[in-house]
Amino acid sequence: MRHASLIAIALGLSAPVLSASAWAQAYEPPKFEGFEQQQRDLNQQQLDSFDRQRTNELSRPVTPGRSSLDAANRADALRQIDNQREQFLLERRVENEAKQREREIARLSEPSQIILPNAAEVIDNPRAYNLPVPPTGQYYARLNGRYALIDGVTNRPIKSFDLNPD
Repeated sequence: MRHASLIAIALGLSAPVLSASAWAQAYEPPKFEGFEQQQRDLNQQQLDSFDRQRTNELSRPVTPGRSSLDAANRADALRQIDNQREQFLLERRVENEAKQREREIARLSEPSQIILPNAAEVIDNPRAYNLPVPPTGQYYARLNGRYALIDGVTNRPIKSFDLNPD
């Protein structure tokens, strides 16, 4: 009887641990889709603001007798608005490319993505592909149409990149 009560207590104490470990395996971190949508909305509002500024500048009345000066001022203002818009779009494009590179590295660094030094994907002669000599303890591989720098200790990708023609 005494052993049965000890077994029941042990099972009672281990049950929450088992359920917690099962929960930990099934848990997925949040994806922050709401935040991404908010960022897209803010970006669209900024683009709409540039469009409104441009429309307002185009609809501004021209003063008689100063039409050439007003036209020059209008052209200058339109050029500044267009430059600001292009700069904004360039910054968003650079941010998106950086995020995409991070996603690509994360995808390549998945536990199933182990590249052994003798795998077919490994590049034996980096100079033939116009690649610099890899750092000590690292090597290159070709994965999914991209080049990746592989850590020799973990055999996992640590950097992914496209090869520039120059």
